[in-house]
Amino acid sequence: MNQFTLYENPPSEITCKSWCIYSLKDQQVVCGANQNMQLQTASLTKMMTYIVVLRFCKKHQIDIDNLQFVVSRNASAIKGTSSGLKNGDQISIRDLLFCLMLPSGNDAAVSLAESIGSLLYKMQKGLIKSAYVIRNLNTLNIQNESTVIQQCSVMSFVNEMNNTTLELGLNETKFTNPHGLHDKINVSSAKDMAILAREIIKEDKFTLSLCQAKSYSFEVKNIIDNTSRQINLVNTNKLLEKPGYYGMKTGYTNQAGGCLASLFKQYDKIMALTVEVIIIVLKSESMEERFTDTQLLVEWYFRQLNHKIKERCKFYEQSLQQMESLPS
Repeated sequence: MNQFTLYENPPSEITCKSWCIYSLKDQQVVCGANQNMQLQTASLTKMMTYIVVLRFCKKHQIDIDNLQFVVSRNASAIKGTSSGLKNGDQISIRDLLFCLMLPSGNDAAVSLAESIGSLLYKMQKGLIKSAYVIRNLNTLNIQNESTVIQQCSVMSFVNEMNNTTLELGLNETKFTNPHGLHDKINVSSAKDMAILAREIIKEDKFTLSLCQAKSYSFEVKNIIDNTSRQINLVNTNKLLEKPGYYGMKTGYTNQAGGCLASLFKQYDKIMALTVEVIIIVLKSESMEERFTDTQLLVEWYFRQLNHKIKERCKFYEQSLQQMESLPS
């Protein structure tokens, strides 16, 4: 589906199976290939985890700096990419969100899902009758909850992820976990991921600063061994080193291939305006190719825009000449 006439085919070097470019100005996908195809999206899943957490906190007026979660043994032991969390670490929601988005920590994803999910479960079962109770929490340790709550917490969180997909109209999306590790049923599409990225951008200034952060450091205390240490996070998004790229989310598994959601902004002299687009690539051939694919698409897209403007200017110029040649 293309919303503008192409004068040049997309670069043949692109390796991704699916891609799309979403215009924030037009609020729609303007071009793409296989953008409705259902594919695994790896850690792009964490964009929905992020939104569910942030919206829950806003709805219940939770201060993300004051409420702290204690990392469980289950969360600290999850396989795949990690932010280095340990069983017993007591950490604020803000710091967990950085752990989730910068190094793409699966440990942070599970910790957030367990803790927020336990609150969702207790609210659904009437065990928490007032949002006032949640607002006045200082610490939540999922391992102090009942076995039933521990077992149902992540499921409750994932249910909320899927409720949000319905709210946003993400028709090709189904979540089965909060981190994006391999699961044939945990799927989405490039178009749906573009809409999800748009919602992240709309959230608040904190979101944009988080996505653009190349690194982040904080101190964490462990309640089991009563020690403190510093955690230093590094963003996995290499495009932050390039002008115009403002980050979003990386993803990779062997099955999903390279996945990347990017926000790109550039002032275009020919159009005399700032162009803002979201670029989604799914199933690139490697972790490195997801960055290359994105850059190729951005360069190609701006060539289409500039050609369109030049053609329009040429048309106006010809029309003006024809008018001037008419007898007075």
